[in-house]
Amino acid sequence: MLLFGAQRGGNVGHTTNWDRSWKQLTGWKRWLDVPEGGHMTFTDAPWLADRFGLPAGTPPDAVTKGYGTLHGPRSTALTRAYVGAFLDRHLRGTPSPLLDRPSPAYPEVTFLKK
Repeated sequence: MLLFGAQRGGNVGHTTNWDRSWKQLTGWKRWLDVPEGGHMTFTDAPWLADRFGLPAGTPPDAVTKGYGTLHGPRSTALTRAYVGAFLDRHLRGTPSPLLDRPSPAYPEVTFLKK
């Protein structure tokens, strides 16, 4: 199981469901956080927002919660790297050190739990 979220590490109360689920999981698992990310960080929305601009009139705190402060190309790179490493490990049987410890290549990603 890979839990890969944004703004979860420092927000007490925002991890209640994830904490409950974490305790029930057995086997291999990682819980990673991108504190500078937002809810949409792991989709193509940040990339599209960078290219075409956010809708006019979006309140600044909604932008931060939704998109975080990472630009689209970086959030896309993080998502590709970590989801790719997870799929390589569990579908191809190829170990990936990226999932074993924090990486200097991706300092935005924090390991919350192993």
